[in-house]
Amino acid sequence: KLQFLYFIENRMGKAKKQRKKAAAPYEKTLAGVVKDEKMEEDVEEVREEKKLTKGMLQKRQNAEWKRLRTTLQELTKEKRSYSNKNPDEKHEKKVLRKHMIDLKDGMEQRHKEEMEAFEAEKQEEERKKDLESVEKPKLTVADQAALKSMFAHLM
Repeated sequence: KLQFLYFIENRMGKAKKQRKKAAAPYEKTLAGVVKDEKMEEDVEEVREEKKLTKGMLQKRQNAEWKRLRTTLQELTKEKRSYSNKNPDEKHEKKVLRKHMIDLKDGMEQRHKEEMEAFEAEKQEEERKKDLESVEKPKLTVADQAALKSMFAHLM
């Protein structure tokens, strides 16, 4: 086995070896995302700087769905281990099934609300942009003097 690894490392290019060494200090999570505190802080800073786009929101939601699917698969395997003949296990199986449904429904509801909030925010931004783009009527010097004289008693 060691000879095989040595053979593979000898076949790797210099850049590939460096990438392999650079990836070593990070810890991989179940979702396949690299987990590192510094990296998470950097990601948060970028999120604050960048405006959230629909694509970014969908990408995050897809990643959440992927993690949920793996969780549901694990729970399904656990649920299959329970027997319907034993009343205690049957009850556990029902509770587990309800928990799985709650997880899925909760995720669907949250994603729907996030998307609706994003769309509403986007429409509000577009409305403000449209209002800003409307040109205000330009007053001539004579019109400005007339307005000042009309409202002079208020000042």
